[in-house]
Amino acid sequence: MQVGNGTWGLRLNAQHYEKDGYRANNRAELDTVSGELRFGGRDEFIAFNFSADDQKSRLPGIRTEAQLASDPRGATTPDDFMNSDSRIYSLRGEKRFGDVTLALDVGRREKARQSFGSFVGVGTSLADTDVDVTTVSPRLLWKSRLAGIDNRLTAGMDWSDWSYTNRTAATGFLSSQNEVGNQENRAVYFRDELLFATGTRLSLGARREIVEQDDADSITPRSKTSVKHRLSAHELALQQELGAGYSAYGRVGKSFRVATIDENRCQFAPCAPGLLKPQKSSDREIGMQWSGKGARLRAGLFDMEIDDEIHYNAYEGRNSNLSPTRRRGLELESELVIGKTVDLTARYTRIQSRFRSGTFNGFDGDLGFAPFSVNIAGEDVPLVPKDRLSLNLGWQATAATRLAFNVIYVGSQRYDNDQANRFRRMPSYTVSDIKLSHDIGAWRLAAGINNLFDKAYYSYAVTNISATPSRFNAYPEDRRNGYVSAEYRF
Repeated sequence: MQVGNGTWGLRLNAQHYEKDGYRANNRAELDTVSGELRFGGRDEFIAFNFSADDQKSRLPGIRTEAQLASDPRGATTPDDFMNSDSRIYSLRGEKRFGDVTLALDVGRREKARQSFGSFVGVGTSLADTDVDVTTVSPRLLWKSRLAGIDNRLTAGMDWSDWSYTNRTAATGFLSSQNEVGNQENRAVYFRDELLFATGTRLSLGARREIVEQDDADSITPRSKTSVKHRLSAHELALQQELGAGYSAYGRVGKSFRVATIDENRCQFAPCAPGLLKPQKSSDREIGMQWSGKGARLRAGLFDMEIDDEIHYNAYEGRNSNLSPTRRRGLELESELVIGKTVDLTARYTRIQSRFRSGTFNGFDGDLGFAPFSVNIAGEDVPLVPKDRLSLNLGWQATAATRLAFNVIYVGSQRYDNDQANRFRRMPSYTVSDIKLSHDIGAWRLAAGINNLFDKAYYSYAVTNISATPSRFNAYPEDRRNGYVSAEYRF
């Protein structure tokens, strides 16, 4: 719903979603509502935004290789679930003074989550988790033209304060625990874009951030951990117009990602003695692109060196830092309009992802949990497909009716937990979807079929803990399913 005039406006959205799921104990429900109340015009405004959602999900658990063949729809964990309730409020405002615009965003997010997990032969875990985040982000935007150069400068600060509590009641070999965590982020940044008369676009940006984290739980050895990170990121990008619709571009930069408070959680003992290290990446990219009437093409080469990549360890039930990795590859994108009613978009990625150095350590479950250590330098990183292709074909049959057909191909990849590459690859898969939509006044009606050709596949699987893996568990994806929807806009 949208109402208002030139000086104020109100927007409201609501959604209800239900799905039984392909598997037993796989039902999902989602209710969302969001809105904005806005006062002002183009040069200055103040707006209040809010959103809330209530989600209930049943969790069927993972299936063994034998179960995938005999009963892929069964539930390994028929009692597991995860429910969450979140609310986000924000106040935004902008004020323009000539070429300078001042802006301020203040936000608050509150999320409560309850989950139950069972582990065969180990025990159960019932967790209540609360995460609250307050953010303040002032910034300045300056548009100017100096010596024939268009300049756009953005500078600002970000501040956020996180609080986290987790109360877990466990049975069996699992341990009950209470966790309390706090995190504060303080950052300054700028980004400057310059457009020259020669068709050269230059952009430069940098960010400096200080992150302080505190985490305490009732389980040793991680009874109290405090860290303080000082982190920097930057980016330099250049694009040059070559004429006839062609342009070339290049980009270099460094980035980082700090694990949030809830990503640092320890689900059950033994807990790691420290918090996760920040993930850091050094990136390089070059490419060419062309655009013309009804068509666009882009080709790019990229190279990324990542240190301490944050990765979920399925067996330990917590996140961990991977050994140093490198990702390099090719990206191709195209858009094409055929006639007046048909459009086609395609994207292809070829990627090589390998460990630069490091070892993979564990305890071999097939050999009485004997410790092992494997050198993984030069091995493929798990869960990174070498090839990925997507095709989207659309037909605007009438002004109100559209038919869309989508195909996604995902190539083979290593199973999770197979950092040493001693197990076979996950099989590739191709999935097709089709959707028909039709507008009748303020109504939009739609119907579609997902996994049109009823492909049996899985997109995530993990091998057993062993120096030489011999089996795997997987989460089977939905087989062919249909849906209908109705949307009313007023």
